[in-house]
Amino acid sequence: MVMKNWAGEWVLFLAAFCLYLHGAAPSVSVGDAGEFITAASTLGVPHPSGFPTYTVLAKSVSFLLPWGNPGYRVNCFSVFAGALCVSVLFLFLRSIGLSLPACLFAALLWMGAPVQKEIACVTEVFALHALFLAALLWTASRGQWLLAAFLLGLGVGNHQTLALAVPALIVCACLHPDRASWNWKRAIACVGFGLLGASVYGVILLRAARHPFLNVGDGETWGRLWRIMRRADFESLTLALGQTPARNFQTFSDQLARFFRGMAAQLSWAGLAASAAALRYAFRKNRATSGMLVTAFVLLGPFFFVLGNLPFDAQSLGLLERFYAAPLLCACALIAFGVEWVFEKSPALAWILVLLPVGAMALEHPGGHRKDWQAYAYGRNNLRSLPPGSRLFIDGGDDTFYTLAYLTQCENRRPDVELHDRGAVVFSGAYGSDFRSLSRELKEARRQSVEGAWARSGKPLYYSTMNPRILENRELPQQGLLYAASPGAAANEDLWLFYDLRGVAPWMASSRGFIRDYRRRALIPFYAYQRAMAAGRENQWDEALDFLKSARAQGPDVQWLLPNLFQTLHRWAYGFFQAGRFASAEGLYNLLLQWNPGDATAWMNLGAVEERLGNLQRALDDYRSAAQIAPDSAAAHFNLAVALWKEELWPQVIQELSRVVALDPGYPSAHAYLLQAQAREGRFRPAQ
Repeated sequence: MVMKNWAGEWVLFLAAFCLYLHGAAPSVSVGDAGEFITAASTLGVPHPSGFPTYTVLAKSVSFLLPWGNPGYRVNCFSVFAGALCVSVLFLFLRSIGLSLPACLFAALLWMGAPVQKEIACVTEVFALHALFLAALLWTASRGQWLLAAFLLGLGVGNHQTLALAVPALIVCACLHPDRASWNWKRAIACVGFGLLGASVYGVILLRAARHPFLNVGDGETWGRLWRIMRRADFESLTLALGQTPARNFQTFSDQLARFFRGMAAQLSWAGLAASAAALRYAFRKNRATSGMLVTAFVLLGPFFFVLGNLPFDAQSLGLLERFYAAPLLCACALIAFGVEWVFEKSPALAWILVLLPVGAMALEHPGGHRKDWQAYAYGRNNLRSLPPGSRLFIDGGDDTFYTLAYLTQCENRRPDVELHDRGAVVFSGAYGSDFRSLSRELKEARRQSVEGAWARSGKPLYYSTMNPRILENRELPQQGLLYAASPGAAANEDLWLFYDLRGVAPWMASSRGFIRDYRRRALIPFYAYQRAMAAGRENQWDEALDFLKSARAQGPDVQWLLPNLFQTLHRWAYGFFQAGRFASAEGLYNLLLQWNPGDATAWMNLGAVEERLGNLQRALDDYRSAAQIAPDSAAAHFNLAVALWKEELWPQVIQELSRVVALDPGYPSAHAYLLQAQAREGRFRPAQ
């Protein structure tokens, strides 16, 4: 029974609200924040599944706030949802009869959880997702099934993973004291109320017909709306585009291990053990609620991780962090039963336990995202790079797409510039209405035709890209973060002096600190990387290498960065080799192999450099390393054979050349050299 005339839930709400508001991001942040802020501000349609509930509610709340920029107002919606979730969790636990210290402990534990403080301080759908889950648990435990069904449908319109809570609600209904009152009429009514809540998806249909700025999927027909709802572009059951691991027992085990490691990072291993230990008491105390919590934890936690089946890399780990919120909420509720058991034995000890989450929050460094200007500054820096009346083509990068969408559509900055998305997803397409239906080859041909014509028009044309040869038959000059394609565009070496580098510079100092959030870690090295590219073009090699090292130190596991670092070092080292600067090439190849020791091509090229420097034994070692790393590479074995030839080690030469012929019978000169080596060893003598 809920304690009446006690304002505990309001005290918790205000405490959580102040905590999250203190750490709220001041504007747009990294990741999808710019997309969701723009969607909320313009009532647009973000990426599938469209998130209509979030868009409408964020628009409504931000509209009511009289202060702050558009990004901050939507961030405040996350603050509100996060704080309200703390109160609803408390009310849920009180409604099932748990003591005050047990409810306070769980609510405070949830309030200070790392993932909760993260999602409640930035624009994300996950603070609202957790709130809907808490509301579902509360209403179901009270037997308010029609309200629970409506909230479920509405919550699915915010994030579809809430549908995984349906079996948990069924378990609760089967174990609930009023289960005898269930009949087919009640079930149909619940389905109807669920569909009523899910009808929020009709917002997409209505808004897409008005062609808002952000209109991903163009859901103005029922067929396209259904495609958005089922996330067809993501193959429905995966979290992101791209290659996923094979589904087998090993992957299943690895996904479970990843989930529990992540939960331990949120709750500690002791906390996980405490939630497991509380199960026996929980089922004795309240079978319906504990069964619902356990089912929801399993389905929203380990089952979801196995179902999503993301790769085991840093980017996927960064994506998954927000998905710990739902199972963590269930775990905090289960721990409350453990504290209740302690309360029955010793009320004083239970109250002492309440101090643990309070102390943990007090010891943590305050601030959160309150100084998080990186994404906002990055978007502004892109706009600062553009002269008046420019066209900008964006060649990938969510932070570029979404921060520029936010700045131009929500803050109305730079109305003089014309922005285009080379994938024709975010910004209006420049390639015709049929572009999305073309094959990859035809899309690229259309891009080259349209962009080439614009480049010849004389109007300032710029690219946000990492490929300076993005236009055929020309290399674009770099201008700060961007590349210029217009004829006669003058290089501006002072652009870096005008950039907002908060959280980025000083370069070498920032490179020494590891950035925990992967999405920020993926953005910040771009500055150092582009500075390295600029310095390399000016033949300022010491400075270029310093910036390259800084970029790598800032993002040692960033997926876009590492291949580009390796490719850049290969290109620079090969340039030094061609110029006869063998010592410089040797240094770059050694650095490359320090960062990527499994690069067989780098080992082969280093061997060629060592040969030119007269270090034949080192060259042999390098070639052997290449052949060991890439045993199926005919080139690796051929290079090793040539070096062995110089040492007149004929049996080894014959062995390597035989391998070359077996791997690639058409390899140039391999047969001729093999015959000569056999002749020199005496195994083959030409007929007299």
